[in-house]
Amino acid sequence: MELCTKFIYIKRLIDSQKGENLKKLSKIQKIIICCLILTIMFLLMGNSNNVPETFVERIFKPFTGKNWRFSYAGLIVIVGIYYCLKKFNEIRENSLIVTAFRRVIVTIVLMNLFSAMWVYCIQIYKGFFNDLNSIYIDREKTSVEFHGDKHKLIVKGKIDIVNCSNYTQKFQIKIKAPSLVKEDINEEYITLENEFEANPKEEEPLHINEELEFDRESHYSGYGSKAFEYILFNDKGEVVFKGTSEDYQTDELDS
Repeated sequence: MELCTKFIYIKRLIDSQKGENLKKLSKIQKIIICCLILTIMFLLMGNSNNVPETFVERIFKPFTGKNWRFSYAGLIVIVGIYYCLKKFNEIRENSLIVTAFRRVIVTIVLMNLFSAMWVYCIQIYKGFFNDLNSIYIDREKTSVEFHGDKHKLIVKGKIDIVNCSNYTQKFQIKIKAPSLVKEDINEEYITLENEFEANPKEEEPLHINEELEFDRESHYSGYGSKAFEYILFNDKGEVVFKGTSEDYQTDELDS
């Protein structure tokens, strides 16, 4: 009991000391700290493009079950941005963030703005590469599907990419076979026959329409499945664009 009382006393002493230290900070120092926190929130909301999850989701991994998934990473960003806005208003009152409701609205606006800005930031970063690492994939505009029937597998869709470098990139594409397709053709990856070319500093949709034939008859009379992982490769190397963790989890359930 005495030990517990001492612990509570020490904790209160530390908390009071922290409070005093914060009060001693000048307005400029508080503004700098808030700006640093906002910068960290901006970075945490980004991703590498090769992996679609944001950095905050990769650091603070979601809780998952067999048929459920709970992600709390977004709450960390929301609280971080809201806290900074509240402190900014305490330093100097601003009509845009004077109430809790307005701070929530501005937080949502900033989160959307950060996401939009990150697209340009990651493309600038990829522009420093001269190889396939300079390729940016727009997942919102990308959709590829597999359709199996008897001896045939039809791969059809579009992969939207941006070549962020100043060099023309030539490559082929491998697509990870979803569990249903893998079970049917006994192949983990499907290599497309056509070679693609991406011009410098241009956004290009790669239209895919290939029919692959196999020696044996399909296990199923007909099926459709959506792709989620792509590999671009050439003689110099390869670059992988993974799907979301949800894609892989759903694929495992389908297997």
